Amino acid sequence: MRWLTKYPDFVAKYMRARDTQADNVFEDMSNIEQRVLDGELDPNAARVALWSKQWRASKLAPKKYNDKTMIVGGDGGAVKIERTNVLDITALDDDQLDALETALRTTVQQLAGPKTIEGEIDKGDDDADEK
Repeated sequence: MRWLTKYPDFVAKYMRARDTQADNVFEDMSNIEQRVLDGELDPNAARVALWSKQWRASKLAPKKYNDKTMIVGGDGGAVKIERTNVLDITALDDDQLDALETALRTTVQQLAGPKTIEGEIDKGDDDADEK
């Protein structure tokens, strides 16, 4: 497929050809179904052939023949999902509201404060203490 990147003008023609090929595969599937209904083809053999053709069509034109549901945004790109959590505090009494306010203020201060690590610093001079 390196030649697709080498000749970008050919990509649109290539994609149309793949879509047409997938449409032909799908049409073949209808013919196989009809042959089974007419008693000309063994149903088990048809099942294998139909499965193979269905797989091939899904690879040639996935947007049209893929069995997976694809969800895309309005511009055809990714879907943005936003989640908002709402805390209902209407049932809290005054003491609970005060405790919640204190906890929130403490959390905000901790998140905004400087990052410090508590503990002793080892200077690697362990041998000096033993002498």
